[in-house]
Amino acid sequence: MVSEIVFSLILPVYNVEKHLRKCMNSILNQTFKGNIEIILIDDGSTDQSGKICDEYAAINQKIKVIHKKNGGLCAARNCGMQYATGKYIWFIDSDDYIEDDALLKFYEEIEQFEWDVLLFSFFEEYYNNEDVVLKIKNGGIDINCVDKHMIPSTLVSCFQNRCFGFVWNCIYKRSLLTECIFNEKLKANEDIDFNTQVFQKVSTFKVFNYYGYHYAKRLGNSISSNDQNYNYDIRLLTVRLFFHMIENMKALDQNAKEVIFWTYTRLIYSYFIIGNDDLEHKLDVIKKDYLYTEFLKVEFRKLSFKQKILINLLKSGNDYLLYGVLKIIKTIKIKLPYVFAKIKK
Repeated sequence: MVSEIVFSLILPVYNVEKHLRKCMNSILNQTFKGNIEIILIDDGSTDQSGKICDEYAAINQKIKVIHKKNGGLCAARNCGMQYATGKYIWFIDSDDYIEDDALLKFYEEIEQFEWDVLLFSFFEEYYNNEDVVLKIKNGGIDINCVDKHMIPSTLVSCFQNRCFGFVWNCIYKRSLLTECIFNEKLKANEDIDFNTQVFQKVSTFKVFNYYGYHYAKRLGNSISSNDQNYNYDIRLLTVRLFFHMIENMKALDQNAKEVIFWTYTRLIYSYFIIGNDDLEHKLDVIKKDYLYTEFLKVEFRKLSFKQKILINLLKSGNDYLLYGVLKIIKTIKIKLPYVFAKIKK
């Protein structure tokens, strides 16, 4: 009798020949000895990625490979869900990698309590060629959310600690995803769109203080990178979706507003310094958005020195001072990108 498949690992693959083997080896080196399946969706790769997928499938019967016409990250993940048969699903980006004991750690948690979702911490790693030049920890919190009333405040804590809004740091009960799909029209922020669907259905979930995932940041090379990140509406979609989710849960209290609109502030500054668009035009776009009006209403009470400067400057109405500070920030980003990545956190 074949034992139940515990985990279905879904990996969209597109032109990642330089990184795919590292990702696959981290999966095959797992200390977990239970039954898993690895579903590789070759999304019309034009390099050797598809061939590498077939090589791994030829030596390991747990691996399934689906070759399809290029349709994007969302379509690849949706395709993978159709083939998944495990009790739990884990979406992994094929240019990232995981810790050797990840599945074992996750199994120990879900064996004790069958969580709908297990959300865990991760490393954000910045690469210069193949060298990690900066490693940032995201998450670092541990919460057992056993009551639906705890869900909004727990999600806000995750948002504050920058570990909510991704699918690759979540283990999902497959039965929970029957009516959830990735929006194939989106080219960015598809993860948080998916999670806002999922967490409307969640009854229990655990935030697990375990760093099991290595998220690689490579300029222009990430499987999830896209030029549309420069667009204002797409950049702010994260805040917009999270704001509405918490609002619909009737949990938009003072703490939630402060957390949400600090993230909003960070994204606004990021929008300002990307590209070569006119700053005056960008500010005009920002001020016409209802989120800016909501931002102005928030009376922030718990601020660090950095937060006070950035928030008060954005609220001040002193546009010329704002433009001057933005030029300094942009210069740091261009000339010292890894220093910028460290201080922006």
